[in-house]
Amino acid sequence: MPIGSAAKGRHRTPVQNAALGRSHFRDGCKSRASVQLAERAAPVPSTSMFLSNPPRCKLCPVKNEIMRIALILVMMSAPSAAQEKASRPSTTSCSEADFSAAAGKLQTARAALLALPIGDGTQTDVSPEGQKAISAMKEILGEFVNAYMRCAPMSPDTGRVERELSESAHAFKLPTGAISYNDLPPDFCKYGFELRFGVQSAHDNRLLSITATFSIECGTDAVLFIFSRDGGSWHEALRWQSGPYASIKDALGSFGSGISPPDNLGRWYVVTKHVAPWCTSNWSEISYEALRSRAGSVIPTVLLQRHDGIWFGNDDYGSLTVNAKDFDVRFHSASIDGGLHNRVWIRHFAISGDTITRVQPVAASPRDFVDEWIVSPWESASGWTSKTASERLRK
Repeated sequence: MPIGSAAKGRHRTPVQNAALGRSHFRDGCKSRASVQLAERAAPVPSTSMFLSNPPRCKLCPVKNEIMRIALILVMMSAPSAAQEKASRPSTTSCSEADFSAAAGKLQTARAALLALPIGDGTQTDVSPEGQKAISAMKEILGEFVNAYMRCAPMSPDTGRVERELSESAHAFKLPTGAISYNDLPPDFCKYGFELRFGVQSAHDNRLLSITATFSIECGTDAVLFIFSRDGGSWHEALRWQSGPYASIKDALGSFGSGISPPDNLGRWYVVTKHVAPWCTSNWSEISYEALRSRAGSVIPTVLLQRHDGIWFGNDDYGSLTVNAKDFDVRFHSASIDGGLHNRVWIRHFAISGDTITRVQPVAASPRDFVDEWIVSPWESASGWTSKTASERLRK
């Protein structure tokens, strides 16, 4: 079903936060936005609860100066410079001064996001100013994470890495559970309102993945960094992020990833998934990719890239399972059965070298198999069909 298709049962109170993407969070933003529209002429609320800046009354007079500095940083580099460089970051020694400087730049970039005006809770377009601020945020996140990894131990504790990145970036994640309207933070729903880091290790700590996630209107965007241990230092091996976008649907919302075990040649790949953010519906689009790192560049080789409709009711944004020889993406989407609202969709693939093929299982039940067989292209469905009946069923 296309993004923005109607969904029922959207009235919820109080505001509630779930894991990622969070339809409850989105509904609360729409409620808060109706109040903020009347306050649009007032100064932008303080960012001091998230950033190490003075209190609001002291920050407001310099808000425009913060925005001016942030946009200058943007104009000093192309919007998608992190992807366009297509080169592995140079190896330099650990420098606490560099890391502190990067953390300061990150606060400035986040302040620029927080200063962006938000819509009425249904605004899906991203202004040119917003596009620049988002691109600057991603660029500086790369600088910040790389500065940290130059000082990281060779056998890092993922919990400690996540904690230190979060503390240095003044990260913030809305607590889970019910929150009354009066207890909502002043910057609730703004671009950059939330900033969080997720850290995972693989291959006996020889690979480390860091996902940086930050708020945008009606959802989140994310950047994935994967570092490889080489000798006595860490090198960025892969980076995955969206390009500049004029609509929130092109952000990497509700992002997830998994790194495969190594194959018999020691090679690995990563699978990512994300759901397009949207303001008014639980129907959207899920995208998933299989990526392989390549020498001399952080930009990966894309082995597979596909999209399907998704229903993310109950805040279910799909699941990933990644093995050495196969991977599996599962999510809920529409059924052709008029009496069934949704069914589990299974996208199971085998990988051999750089060749990826869809394989069984393709459905969770006989009923779902018939559904899947009918909606699939013949190129796929023919492989699940009896040879004796193939020609007749093709018609």
